[in-house]
Amino acid sequence: MMRLFGMEHVGFTVPNLDEAVRFFEKAFGAVTVSGLAQREDHELIVEALCALLDHDYAELALPREDPE
Repeated sequence: MMRLFGMEHVGFTVPNLDEAVRFFEKAFGAVTVSGLAQREDHELIVEALCALLDHDYAELALPREDPE
């Protein structure tokens, strides 16, 4: 049996985001993360993922874009 270790990017259009998130969390063990480095919770989420996946912070953190 083939195992899925991760995905880079997948996009879905759904009528109910909360319901879709619950489905993917339950069905696949998906973890919702911030995709915007400018968000206040980005650093916290990346730190948690690093601890969970045993990765270096620099591997997972998105570069911050300076507002113009």
